[in-house]
Amino acid sequence: RDQPFVQSLPTQGTFNIATFQVGANTNVTISARTPAGVQATATLTVVALNIQVTVNPNSVVGGIENGLGNIAISAPAPGGGTVVNLTSSMPSAAAVPASTTIPAGQTSRNFVITTSQVNVDRSVSITARLATGRSATTTMTVKALTIALNLNPNNVDGGPGFSTGLITLGSPAPSGGMNVTLSTNNAAAN
Repeated sequence: RDQPFVQSLPTQGTFNIATFQVGANTNVTISARTPAGVQATATLTVVALNIQVTVNPNSVVGGIENGLGNIAISAPAPGGGTVVNLTSSMPSAAAVPASTTIPAGQTSRNFVITTSQVNVDRSVSITARLATGRSATTTMTVKALTIALNLNPNNVDGGPGFSTGLITLGSPAPSGGMNVTLSTNNAAAN
């Protein structure tokens, strides 16, 4: 802290107080004392940085689409930035980077949520946590890719008959395509 010095004629002197991130709003008592011991106090409230996390879109098809997360804080990040730790309640369905840094002077930062295929829809919590312990959580849904199988015709005489199968995915296949395994429960059709 600066030591204020009041010159011989003025009645006021100024000084700066550095503040640091806190986990909860914190009242700090500042005291000033003259050489004779007369004291004055004032209270400074250091306001905790609020954090918010969102995902857009908040519902995606696993392994086909990724989510875009956004972290927002209530005040610009200091020099060196603000590190935010990220966690996923189900990284096998929706993986997030371990951390990201909001650059100095900025109040938000995006991050990618990489999804994987799931066999049933999954609800996944994404949490962003500051070093002070303050955190925010949002939920996204990682949906299972739907598949339909149609046969034409679906009644065929035994012998040298044929049917054509059509597989339809509920979302576009990823780049590079997708392997689909076919099977039958009877040697009468192969």
